Amino acid sequence: MQTTEAYDLNCIARMMESINGAADIFVASARALAEATGFRWAFISRFRFLADEDPTRHPQAPDEGELLATWMDGESGEKAIYDLHRTPCEIVARTGKPAPTR
Repeated sequence: MQTTEAYDLNCIARMMESINGAADIFVASARALAEATGFRWAFISRFRFLADEDPTRHPQAPDEGELLATWMDGESGEKAIYDLHRTPCEIVARTGKPAPTR
């Protein structure tokens, strides 16, 4: 059985191989992440700070998430912008820690 560290290194190596020369590095990373972990879905996203566009908003609190890439059931999905309110990403943004899983 592989150690956690060896598994993590194997996942990273597989991701690096798959993104080498890829047209869209984010989609390639999402695909590699899903395949390396065996998950059906993988997402690459970032926080959007509307304070960049509206100076009255709090500069340290992200308002939205932006899906840069999705990989779902073996296919690339749509990019999107979504409200963070009541999402696991809101927990990450607020605490800096992974959201608990159910």
